[in-house]
Amino acid sequence: NNFNPNGTWKSNSSPFVAGDFVYFQGTDNRVWKVNINTSTADNNFNPNGTWKSNSSPFVAGDFIYFQGTDDRVWKVAINTGNSDDSFNPTGIWKSKSTPFVTKDYVYFQGKDFHGIDNTLSVERVTPLAWMRDVSDDKLLSELSIPGSHDSAALYDIPLLPSYNAKDQFETLSAQLNFGVRFFDIRLRFDNNKLEAWHGQHTYFSKDQNISFDDIVEICNNFLKQYTKECIVMSIQQEEEAGKIIPTTDIGPLVEQKINQSPNLWYTEKFIPKIGKVRGKIVLLRRFNNSSLGIDVTGWQDNNADFSISAPNGLIRIQDQYKPSVDNPNTAQTDKWNVVKNMLDISGADHNNQTNITWYVNFTSAIFDNTATTKSIVEGILKDVSNFVRDYTIPRTGIPNSMVIAIYVNPTLYSYFADKTGAEIADYSKTGIVVMDFVNAELAQKIIALNW
Repeated sequence: NNFNPNGTWKSNSSPFVAGDFVYFQGTDNRVWKVNINTSTADNNFNPNGTWKSNSSPFVAGDFIYFQGTDDRVWKVAINTGNSDDSFNPTGIWKSKSTPFVTKDYVYFQGKDFHGIDNTLSVERVTPLAWMRDVSDDKLLSELSIPGSHDSAALYDIPLLPSYNAKDQFETLSAQLNFGVRFFDIRLRFDNNKLEAWHGQHTYFSKDQNISFDDIVEICNNFLKQYTKECIVMSIQQEEEAGKIIPTTDIGPLVEQKINQSPNLWYTEKFIPKIGKVRGKIVLLRRFNNSSLGIDVTGWQDNNADFSISAPNGLIRIQDQYKPSVDNPNTAQTDKWNVVKNMLDISGADHNNQTNITWYVNFTSAIFDNTATTKSIVEGILKDVSNFVRDYTIPRTGIPNSMVIAIYVNPTLYSYFADKTGAEIADYSKTGIVVMDFVNAELAQKIIALNW
């Protein structure tokens, strides 16, 4: 116990070894540097800043990185002691975020909860390009991919309570920017063009003010700029035989659009490797009268666990969107239980390129029972206010997606946040997690599982 004769080692200071020295924070809040061989101690290692407790410092190359009490991330040369607080100029390193090094990058969580991907030379790389470091040999089914349900559904049916048709807060471009790589696109032929819609009946459907041409252009522009990324796109017809609205088959029209830019699309039937589809849109086809893409027209309605065969594997899907109970609290937990069940299954599935299974897990669902009361919903809101911007109590018979998302989204975040490092290291993958009201926090939690 004479190792540190000149100071007292502070609890939670995360000491570490670099070269011939041990570094730790003393109770005087100075960073101490002690020679392993001679025990010579020096508390002048960090003359320009104070090392923050619980900042999880670490060594990368010739530098030590830590967070100061000024909340700046400091970078200090091991050999010279020269310090620099400009390493993280655009974000703040969150205490207890346990940063780590892989390849040429340092990863850590900011106080804004966004994962920041920072090169050791100061350059910041965002979730815009998270697929870049994924090996070309990995199948898409081996990845954890954040996705959005009814991705273009930003607008409600007028004069009805909120969240009757709206399922997202953010535009497609914004979703791509914070890491979403799966789009669920629902199309209808209207006004002599293919447009995004949500809803299958005359009085309970809403055009989403964006055409399929616009959707493809957004994706194309993004992939031109971030050429290592890909986008998985499920496309289906937002009306069915026997519904009130006359149906115009979208199949030939979608094919026509795809054929205008064939190099933009992956339209084979096989679950692909990432190296084959960088810079492309991978088509999951839920519409009929076409042979393009990965065929998932065998999709089962409101089913918590079913599989569709691809030539080289299975696509295993959870898409129970109508909880079978009337009480909103029970509906929320019932939906979460089927989501968690599929997360547990995918997380334990360490098979990769043999016995291929691509998991698609929808966290989205609707609730439309009149028993929902103001007091119940307000009680829920108090716990997850960060996930909600504006909320209206549902009325009888009006589908409402927020009642479910308000519970499932923060529970999903906690599912991963509460895991230990060892548990996360052993977690295989989520597959595609398809969310209502997806945000950067949720997307980043899923993206982080890829390393």
